[in-house]
Amino acid sequence: MAGGQCFKSDIFEPSKLHTLEEELEARRSELRNGLTGMQRLFLFGKLRGLNDKDAALAAGYSVSVAKNTKQRIWKPRVRSEFERLQRTVSEQAEITRLQNESESKREYWRVKPQ
Repeated sequence: MAGGQCFKSDIFEPSKLHTLEEELEARRSELRNGLTGMQRLFLFGKLRGLNDKDAALAAGYSVSVAKNTKQRIWKPRVRSEFERLQRTVSEQAEITRLQNESESKREYWRVKPQ
């Protein structure tokens, strides 16, 4: 310490130790709905209509994993999240269909042929 100056980097502060439960909770919070980024990308590929192998490759999985998705990727948590996303997409599609149907009926009655 030249001239009596003390820099923050000169002070050693041991990092806080975490319990196993805290470490697990921190890890879970990094995941969205309990899935890794690659698992989420895989599901987005599936929702876009890709087959398992292509969705796995697009998500960044290796060829060996992509060839064996049923055992390597389709874990219970992944499957339940996929089903939840499918329901959400189906509900949104139904809402859009009803909105479009309603709009076309309004247009018909607005410009009713005489």
